[in-house]
Amino acid sequence: MENCRLCRQNKADKKNAHLIPHFLIKTAVNEGGSKEREKELVFGLSSTGLVDVYFGRELSVEKITEVLGREETDEEIVARQDPFARDYLVCSKCEKKLSILEGYVAQQLYNPLLKGKVSKTIKDSHGRSIAVYEQLSPHLYALFVYSIFWRASAGSYGGFKLQPNIEEELRDYLNIHLLDDIDEMIASFGGSQLLPFPITSTYAPTPNEVDPTANSITAENTRFPYFITANAMTFQMFEKPKQVKASVQHLHGLSRMIDRVLPCMFDASHLKVALLTEEEGRALVNYPLQQFATTETRLLRGTFQELCMRAFGKKPGPLMENRYIQHFMKEGIPLGARYTAHHMAQSAMDTFIDFGLAPNA
Repeated sequence: MENCRLCRQNKADKKNAHLIPHFLIKTAVNEGGSKEREKELVFGLSSTGLVDVYFGRELSVEKITEVLGREETDEEIVARQDPFARDYLVCSKCEKKLSILEGYVAQQLYNPLLKGKVSKTIKDSHGRSIAVYEQLSPHLYALFVYSIFWRASAGSYGGFKLQPNIEEELRDYLNIHLLDDIDEMIASFGGSQLLPFPITSTYAPTPNEVDPTANSITAENTRFPYFITANAMTFQMFEKPKQVKASVQHLHGLSRMIDRVLPCMFDASHLKVALLTEEEGRALVNYPLQQFATTETRLLRGTFQELCMRAFGKKPGPLMENRYIQHFMKEGIPLGARYTAHHMAQSAMDTFIDFGLAPNA
């Protein structure tokens, strides 16, 4: 067993350590928006155009069968891997410290946000609201955000990776300030207001009539800024203060929703979270879905072209490609059965039959 990736002293004995805190994402990944544990029903796009499906251990057999269009095999059950957690990444002691920090942020900031309770707001030049928390520790909130970026990178969530020196600086910062209780953590910062990296956070409420499982959990492969979406919240982290103004990669349309400078925490003088409207929250949700659809279509076309090159020695024409997409997307196929190699192959064979073609043996 290797040593903990965080403290590098103890053995990494912790199983199922979350890369993105469960309290942030539970309503987005659980069936029907349930807040219970082990009720996850998660879809993720792979690099091949297939979709990886993860089922929580307490999800009903009936629901799994509905999604897959068949019963789950014993091999699939054994191979289940929660995409938001990793085994043996950190030690139990470091995981406990992270849990203490998460509990502080959940109770003091996130749960009140869910209930629409914000003690103080300021407005930017365009009238957008920014929540300012004067009674909570900016240091602890920044530590919490840094922990998400470090864990996503150390655990390679969705291929997300910080620059090696940035990941190491965050690890060192976390290792110094993650302690056994909240008071000790606060005391560890002394009177300093320095933060190693500027951060910006947003929160968007999910309307009661909207299914929260439509929300996204993504870690974008960008650097200026690093960007993570976690259900109702987004987090941006910049390597240098000057990038806040210079960056054009305020992703998912955020540059049109928030002021670049005012909600950013350059130091620990104030804890700030930009408040988005429900409409803006929907736009954030729809952006990854649009990206998914575009990427999925591109990958499917590429896979079909490669198959035709192997079978016939030439690429298919646009008409044949479109027919393949039609077969692939035809109604009546369970979501968990659609994005599989078997369905891809069947869709290709149906297309070849339509065009009177028979692949070479």
